[in-house]
Amino acid sequence: MHSTGLRDETEARAYYDATWKGLAKLRPTMLSELRDEILAYAKINLSPKTATLYRTAFDGLIECVGNKPVKYLTPMDAERLKEYLLKK
Repeated sequence: MHSTGLRDETEARAYYDATWKGLAKLRPTMLSELRDEILAYAKINLSPKTATLYRTAFDGLIECVGNKPVKYLTPMDAERLKEYLLKK
């Protein structure tokens, strides 16, 4: 158990409950969300050609493996993307 730093038990329980309920709402970043963040950065900081390349790669990846959580991407997903892009 971790101390909340609060002396009142009711406040400590409320703090603990709010913290864990907030953590339960966390969800993994989806591939489309990562794409949108990176493309927003690319639009401002990179050349239009490079931003288009990023968009093509992300769209192809999503088409190949689906819009899955980023943490579940595998090396095999990268291989699928390479095959997809070579066929295009």
